This record gives sequence, C-alpha cells and structure tokens, in this order.
Amino acid sequence: MTSQRSAAQPKSVLRGHKAQVHATTFVRSNQRLASGDAEGFVVLWDLTIMRPSAVWWAHEKAILGIAGWGNDKIITHGRDNRLVVWKVAAEDEAALSIVLPLDQSVSARAQPSILHVLEVNTMNFCSFAQCTPDPGPANDELLIAVPNTLSSESHSVIASESGREDRLATTPSQAVGAQTSLLSTALDSESRPTKLAQKAGVSCKTLPTKVINTKHSGQQGLRIRSDGKIFATAGWDSKVRVYSTKTMSELAVLKWHDVGCYTTAFTIVDGRDNSSVEVEGPSETQFYEKPSDKDRSAGEVVPRLGELSVKDRRIKQAKEAHWLAVGSKDGKISLWDIY
Repeated sequence: MTSQRSAAQPKSVLRGHKAQVHATTFVRSNQRLASGDAEGFVVLWDLTIMRPSAVWWAHEKAILGIAGWGNDKIITHGRDNRLVVWKVAAEDEAALSIVLPLDQSVSARAQPSILHVLEVNTMNFCSFAQCTPDPGPANDELLIAVPNTLSSESHSVIASESGREDRLATTPSQAVGAQTSLLSTALDSESRPTKLAQKAGVSCKTLPTKVINTKHSGQQGLRIRSDGKIFATAGWDSKVRVYSTKTMSELAVLKWHDVGCYTTAFTIVDGRDNSSVEVEGPSETQFYEKPSDKDRSAGEVVPRLGELSVKDRRIKQAKEAHWLAVGSKDGKISLWDIY
C-alpha cells in the first residue's frame, strides 16, 4: 500500500478585505504585510499577531501594485491613474484605523501623510516596479518603472530622489516574439539596476534566455524570492505554482482558495538559511521544507527562544519565516511556509 502525502495547508489565513486582493508585499523586515484590494483599500497586517495595524482608503479605484520603500514609506499604484508614496512609519500606525474593509459601519478612515504623487497611465492595467540603484541604508534614491503617461505601448523608468523625476529609459511593453498578453514580470536577485542608468538613452532589444509553456492559462503575480532560487505565480484556476528559477521546473502546486488568485509575495530570506534547499527541478512536483535551526553553523550565536519575551519571540519568528503570501478573488490572503 502506497502512502499519499497530505496536501499542504496555509499556516494562516488573513481575512478582512471585502473585495478581491490585487497586490501584496512584505515590509519592515517581514514584520508587516501590506495588501491592496479592488476597492482601493490598503491593509497593513502585523504578522507577529496576524492582525491589522493600519487600514486606509488609498485610491478611488482598484489597486494595481504595492511596495515598500525603506521602513517608513509604502508605494501604491491605483486604477485612478495615481502612484502615491505614503509615510507609514511604526509610530504613525497609532493614528490610523484598524477597522477592516469588511466592516462597513465606518464611513471614513484617516489616511497617512502623502509624500509624493505621480500621475501615470493605467489603461493597460500594468502596475509599477521599483528598485534601489545602489542598495544600502544610506541610499534614499529609488528607480520606478511605470507605464508611459502618454502611450500605453511602452514603459518608462523614472528616478526619484528628493521629489525630482528624471526619465532614464523607455522600453516596449511586449517582448520580441510574444504572441499573447504579458501578465507579469519580475527581476531576480542577480539584477544590476545601476546598468540601467549607465545605459540611459541607449535603445536595445532583449530576447528571452529560456521559455517554457506551462499549459496553464492566466498566470500572474509572478514574484522571485530574494535568494533567486524559486519563483511563484498566481493562477486564475485558484492554484499557486512554485518553480525553480534555474530549470524553470514546477516544484509545487498550492491549492486552498476556491476562486482565482491574483497576487503572490515572498518575504526577504537570508540565503544562509536556504543554502541546502534543493530546487534544481525534481522529476515530479513535490514540497520542500526549509532547513531547521540545527542545520545552521555551530558558530552562530543567537538567543534561545526560551530566553526571549513573548513579543520578541513573535518578532523573531516573523522575521525568519519564509512566508509566501497569496491574495485571491475571495478577499482572503493565505500565508504558506513550506520552503
């Protein structure tokens, strides 16, 4: 008799959005998860207690994208043709509402302070992308790629520093040889954003290095984990698929939601904790567990969990968890910790 492995289940499910969840991202060293829905609401979740720490109405229409900028700023991109940078530091949360969008008894909620607003074109439902040209705590410059404000057939890369905007490059929105609509793209951890600024103004074409046909229509929300080993896609068929970035083999299929999934997000993981995870592409789809604490180097000095307070223990667990967040049409967010 052959034993069958039980299907993986999410570690936690966050409920609170009334509309479809369109965007998710982890911020503040993985202690917070920011999510945006089809009605323009943003919820900032405290992952140490799995409860909302801030809720506000960010856009008049659906949110297309959301990202963190440092520890005190959150960027949202809405269908109302606005990209907004909000100031949401830890000390700002106390002044914001924690009433979830599901609760319709509250007519108005306080908003965080707005630092920057950029008018962008959202007619093609394309969201923004962002990265720092020179990663480091002292760097406050950000590169933002947005749909062109004048034409929906191209994307612009804009540098923003102290409120200044400089257009660096414009690229076509469709890859060479593409026959279908492009739903999602992502850069891996080996990307070098500084080369973009060095080549500003130079026209170039890019060709794919590898292409696979998954035979699954409607895969979006593609995200690559920070260690560059795996990536995930959200499927309209309600399934989330995890792939190896090296072989592009399917490693796992996660099924919990009953309706379509729209967004995925990974926590930033320490490559040291993930060095022994094998993601070369097995012969059949399976699940992998992340290494336990005993696999770490013997010379590493870390406080024992028993020596930490309950609050510190929760913060430590939130920072080290290898979360994969999945946002769905049902308004729920499932959190998985399987790699």
